[in-house]
Amino acid sequence: MVPPTLDGLTRCHDAGNPILPKNLEYLASGPMLPLQSSIQCLEGILLKDKDPNYPVFTIKVLEDPNFVLEDLADIFFVAFEDVFNLFHWRRLEYNLVHLYALNLQMKIKRERSSNVAVADPYYMRDSQLDQGSRTRTNAVE
Repeated sequence: MVPPTLDGLTRCHDAGNPILPKNLEYLASGPMLPLQSSIQCLEGILLKDKDPNYPVFTIKVLEDPNFVLEDLADIFFVAFEDVFNLFHWRRLEYNLVHLYALNLQMKIKRERSSNVAVADPYYMRDSQLDQGSRTRTNAVE
């Protein structure tokens, strides 16, 4: 077991336990508590299974979001540990940030908001910003 930090919070997600401790649940808003409950339920099922899968959510990427010119993927896999990091304001896995940007772009498209755009984090990765990178060349064009 990984020892807790000085403030008493755990450093990584403990399967089967809530992501947020009881004393912090009042800070959660919107779909955060149902998401935590869903993860806890799924983990309970996985822990009872003889041959459990890796604990992830699969999220389908919508077609034609007018956001990325390259097909990065059809499905994102978001690990429960990434959700834990999101809840605890820790550095997020790159795909989770990209998924959030896609979500914002879809909201803008549905609301038909003019003069609003979301910068695609796909082009903001350190490896993409190198001089001579093919992706950087595509982004500049």
